[in-house]
Amino acid sequence: MSDANQPVFNLNELECIDGAVWANVWQTNDIVVIDPSTGDVTRTYDFSDLAADQDTSEPGHVLNGIAYDDSSDSLLITGKEWDAVYRLDYAELIEQ
Repeated sequence: MSDANQPVFNLNELECIDGAVWANVWQTNDIVVIDPSTGDVTRTYDFSDLAADQDTSEPGHVLNGIAYDDSSDSLLITGKEWDAVYRLDYAELIEQ
């Protein structure tokens, strides 16, 4: 995977949505969207605002969960040792 011709490492927790691969970048608050036909990152989302609501003082308490709920067209985001799962409107996310 590459972003601006630079490799993207530590991809974790993959989810396929509408023909694209969504993956969190381990040890960051970023989720990248990847075009599977080219391997290029087409978008990066920074979910630091969600992490700020959690106790991330421990190294392992990081963003680490993505799931797509097609019945509600929403993305579920969580992390290791987080006490919440965040439901985000998928259509709103991709419009940003």
